[in-house]
Amino acid sequence: MFAFSGLRKPRKGQKEQTGSRGLHGMFGEGTFRFSPPEVVSELRLTTSVIFLGHTLSSEGTAVDKLKSEAIPCMSKPEDRQSLHRYLGMINYLSRLLKNLSTLIAPLREKIKNNTVWVWNPTYDKILDPVKVQIIKSTVFAFFDPKVESEIVVDASPFGLGAVLQQKVKRIALTTSTLTPT
Repeated sequence: MFAFSGLRKPRKGQKEQTGSRGLHGMFGEGTFRFSPPEVVSELRLTTSVIFLGHTLSSEGTAVDKLKSEAIPCMSKPEDRQSLHRYLGMINYLSRLLKNLSTLIAPLREKIKNNTVWVWNPTYDKILDPVKVQIIKSTVFAFFDPKVESEIVVDASPFGLGAVLQQKVKRIALTTSTLTPT
């Protein structure tokens, strides 16, 4: 169950819809369950929505500000489990971060069971560029079928990456870490 604070701006000539009637009209009956009408009536449709750690707006998709502020503030990993948690948070945003596979490859080595756990300043230096990328992440525009598209691919010893772009706007980014299996 997800809570929405709003999804779209009304079109020209269309009045702003509020409350459960407006939301049900947008999604159709039975698609979503909503809170009681007195709670839903407080919701107003806006031009952007925060959804599962991403901000969706008319411009495109971006990292939610709360996430982009929270991840850099996380304490440094103290054991394999906390490193797994840290990498999980970062990987959740991976489609919005470039060169992530290459940047975190040494950290992925640390979560293997056959390695001795030692955290030193070298690993802090690995996390710093990732934190900067999260804070300064860009907005990814929505795909426009009328605009010419280009796919740019890249590879390193640690991972593969690809970007779908239209003119100067990035539409999508994907990365994959190379593993021995």
